[in-house]
Amino acid sequence: MLSRAKACNYTTLVVTVDAMTHGWRPQDLATSYFPLVHAYGTQIGLSDPVFMQRHGREPLLGPNTHPKFPYDSANTDRAIQDDENLQDIAYLGMDWLREFQGFFWTWADLKFLRDSWEGPLVLKGIQHVEVMPYFLSTVIDVEVSLVRTQFWQLNTGQTEL
Repeated sequence: MLSRAKACNYTTLVVTVDAMTHGWRPQDLATSYFPLVHAYGTQIGLSDPVFMQRHGREPLLGPNTHPKFPYDSANTDRAIQDDENLQDIAYLGMDWLREFQGFFWTWADLKFLRDSWEGPLVLKGIQHVEVMPYFLSTVIDVEVSLVRTQFWQLNTGQTEL
């Protein structure tokens, strides 16, 4: 993925560190909010040439390949029942999620990212000041900003900026 980001001329790497796996936030668990099982939020995988090649497919690229927003679990469940294309996309989304299940990064792994990425490295989701020594001891040259954000991009299809 780092090679792909570089090839697309991205200059900043943003790493989310507040959840050990997709949907593992207390609010998501309490409300069974997991749009990723319907392939919402899995566009990185569905556009990845290596992942899609394993399924004998071309990457899904372009604006017509994104799911409809806002996300509504019940409506999506009903729509999938009669739509083989939606079933197929949901299958691919679930398979993309399997790429990350049971695989967790540690603070020491951030050194690999720092050594492999020439541009700025942003750590999103640091919850407590107490964790600062962990990444400061392994990652050098990181600018720290504490910002309050809300997780609503998947629900609205918009970013906060």
